Amino acid sequence: MPHEPTIFVNIPVSSLATATPFYAALGLVKNPGFSSEDTTCMVLSPHISVMLLEHARFQSCP
Repeated sequence: MPHEPTIFVNIPVSSLATATPFYAALGLVKNPGFSSEDTTCMVLSPHISVMLLEHARFQSCP
């Protein structure tokens, strides 16, 4: 059985405190295992997650 790919979509945000409840209201669920003080992982489906990154963290990504 082939392994299903996992997709992470990175989105820069000004405030995790504002963005996290917004995406939760859209039906996404926070994954604390991939979240930190400057990043929140919101699960859209079993194979798609949205990574909310504060601007400073987003700019440090390669």
